[in-house]
Amino acid sequence: MGSKLSYSRKFIYGATGLFGLLAALRLIKVVINESSFIDFLAYYDITKTIRNGVDPYILENLSLQWGKPPIVFPGYTAIFYPITFFSSVAAGYVFLVLNVIITVILFYLLFRKTGLISSDKKDLLDSGFLLTLFIFMSSTPYFASLDHGQITIIVTFFLISILLTKHFYLKVLFFGAAAALKYSMLPLYGLALFFKKNYRLCIFSFVLFLLFAAVPLLLGHNLIELYSSYTEPLLTQVSEGGFNTFAVSGYNMIHLDFIAVKWLQLTAKISCAALFFYALFLTRKDENISMHLMFFITSLTMLISYHRLYDLVFVLPFALYLINIYLREGKFFKAAVTSGFVGFFIIPESIIFNSADFLGSFVKGNSAIHLTSFNRNQYANMFPVLPAACIFLTIWAFYLLVVRYRESQK
Repeated sequence: MGSKLSYSRKFIYGATGLFGLLAALRLIKVVINESSFIDFLAYYDITKTIRNGVDPYILENLSLQWGKPPIVFPGYTAIFYPITFFSSVAAGYVFLVLNVIITVILFYLLFRKTGLISSDKKDLLDSGFLLTLFIFMSSTPYFASLDHGQITIIVTFFLISILLTKHFYLKVLFFGAAAALKYSMLPLYGLALFFKKNYRLCIFSFVLFLLFAAVPLLLGHNLIELYSSYTEPLLTQVSEGGFNTFAVSGYNMIHLDFIAVKWLQLTAKISCAALFFYALFLTRKDENISMHLMFFITSLTMLISYHRLYDLVFVLPFALYLINIYLREGKFFKAAVTSGFVGFFIIPESIIFNSADFLGSFVKGNSAIHLTSFNRNQYANMFPVLPAACIFLTIWAFYLLVVRYRESQK
């Protein structure tokens, strides 16, 4: 028994060192990459322009160079306001450090609140906490989120913290702030909270969301004019031929819009909705939202609305948590399959893009799915590999939820 434990510890220590090194290398790559933080710069520029009291969706009013006005929700203003007093370069690095710190806090809270680690400092390594943290930080979605300067890590922290904290007004703050920062993450999660009878939380959070949205009013803006300026380019970019459509820039998109046949795409989304409500029906007796249900909800969320690879940082913490649970329960098959999905999302984007382009060369000219391109001379006919992976991930998450439900009924 002792030798087996020693062997297990050696494996954990070695894997922790390996993934820690990989996470560090990817973090260094973000720091030295001159094109990093493009999405953060959009948040920064829009917020700073709103702070200055002028329309941020007119190119001439922006401080940085853009081909088109960035589509950033005006509700960002209340949250990003303080950081606009830094230079754009300094603000980017502050935001990067903040994201890394929040990542560590998120996983510590997740492990501590669920009993996977104790207060013993040795347990941080022996429990697999550091290994799990570094695997997450080595993942391509996490790297992409940092490299783009995306808000997804912070939103993920807010949304998971709702499950971990008992303080009602903290829950309201987290949910309202998450809604203001990335409302595309919330439709299914919000519905699940509502069906679990968290009515006050949903109502109070919605009011806070409206307050965040109204903050530009304090800076001299006419809200009707401001939101008209925001929605016009937003609708243009998500309509046919717009930049935020699968056919135009789907190279790292993960939702179901890769299906070119409209009735088939609609059928797929209706099927997703049916699975969601069935999952709520199965878990109707549970007062709280379980980690299995959250794994399914977050995976399904990626399919039904506009999402890109970096948004998977909302899914991976639940997958990694369940891997730890399955290993402790001796359910090695479930742990292995779930680890396989996590492993896929550690593969560098360049390898995924090459594979997608290779597969796309066999289905050129089809009318059923959208092929897309990236760096047109390099990847011209990319098959939707990432959405396909997310479909299988969602099916697997649903299977785990159903099995867990059946086990609880025995």
